[in-house]
Amino acid sequence: MILLTVGFMLLPALYAYGRGIEEIRYVLIIIPILCILSISGISLISFKISKNNGALIVLIMLIMTSSIIFIESEKRDSTHDRESFLVSQKIVELTNVTNTFHQSGYVKTAVLSSNWPALPEVGQNGKLVSVFQKIPTKNYQDLEEFIVDSEKSGLKYLVIDKDNELFNDLHVNPAKYPYLVKKFDSDDFDYTNQFSIYEIKYEKMI
Repeated sequence: MILLTVGFMLLPALYAYGRGIEEIRYVLIIIPILCILSISGISLISFKISKNNGALIVLIMLIMTSSIIFIESEKRDSTHDRESFLVSQKIVELTNVTNTFHQSGYVKTAVLSSNWPALPEVGQNGKLVSVFQKIPTKNYQDLEEFIVDSEKSGLKYLVIDKDNELFNDLHVNPAKYPYLVKKFDSDDFDYTNQFSIYEIKYEKMI
């Protein structure tokens, strides 16, 4: 009976979505049914628990286990965060333009740290005006094409990490890129994660 009721209640939603009208309000009608089903389920579980202490113990263990798994899966890598910030500080010392890289959000913090106590100007939207430009790499498959296209934006240094596929060939065949001069290597500082900074010598590009 409940399933039949839900089916009738969803008919307007099926009609709307079938006509390409993707409005969430058409499916909100099933919320009361979901509440009833949830209450019924809770009542059933409560009844079983009251009759069986073992079920209560299993439920508590299940909740604790799922909570621990969720917390561990969502926990940030503090080592990677720290090393990303240190690399961001290094690139800020060298330039105010670079490519995007994993955890490049720390560049903004690095800029504030390097200029402290002076702060950037505030824009009309009330936010601090960024003085550092990060050029996106996601639309490129060829590293040389990205470098050539980014020259007009003032790109002189690249931040390389293992998470950006655009730099895979550079990792494997660095000799193919004589116009890229390594200025920083995380291996020299015993970093856990791999980062490199290269200076671009445009005059050496053929």
